[in-house]
Amino acid sequence: MGNPVWSQVQVPAGAGNGIALSQSLAGAGNLTLNGALVSGGVATLSPPRRVYITSAGNDAGITFTVYGTDRYGTSISEVMQGANGAATSRGVGYSVNDFLTVTRIAASGATASTVTAGTGAVASSPWFGWSHEIAPLQVGMGCEVSGTATATVEHTYDDPNAAYPGAPQPNANSPPLAWADPVINAVSANTQTSLPGPNGVPSVVFASRLTVFSGTGTVTFQAIQAGITN
Repeated sequence: MGNPVWSQVQVPAGAGNGIALSQSLAGAGNLTLNGALVSGGVATLSPPRRVYITSAGNDAGITFTVYGTDRYGTSISEVMQGANGAATSRGVGYSVNDFLTVTRIAASGATASTVTAGTGAVASSPWFGWSHEIAPLQVGMGCEVSGTATATVEHTYDDPNAAYPGAPQPNANSPPLAWADPVINAVSANTQTSLPGPNGVPSVVFASRLTVFSGTGTVTFQAIQAGITN
């Protein structure tokens, strides 16, 4: 039997200007990090979570590059396309990466009006890899929702460690491309499923994680892998 997995995600209420208060730029440059989450010029997001950049005008012609660290303290950056009177997004209204800290946000050009940077209610657990030396791959999993929250279990075919030297998938997506589980998908109550599962869920994936999309409740993800060793 593989090692059991346990992870818990609770996301505090988002602060849309928690990283950068409303401001504008006359040309390419850095936003001033002056929100409530900032100390000493660095915004700290606890827990690590997605970053929002919201434009009051049409910033579709520019990009914003967010610099900082991930949950492990590794330096990361992400380019986010500007938006027109809405949240800038690389994902769906927020960054793809979870940031533990944000040290700089650079705009590629002048902003049309004011912009703010902050956080919302979206955050993920770490990726949990499954042993592919055990066949068949059998994983039981469930999530327990306490309070008000909406969560999805996601799977990936990519190696979450592919960015590191010697990774078995040198051309894997970074960050990994996430696919929603068809059962534990936008759930707000206790739900369980398994791999392989219904509705065409594959029998083999590289890793799984929990993502909370809304609410301030606590979501606990548990999984156990079992099988017969070849």
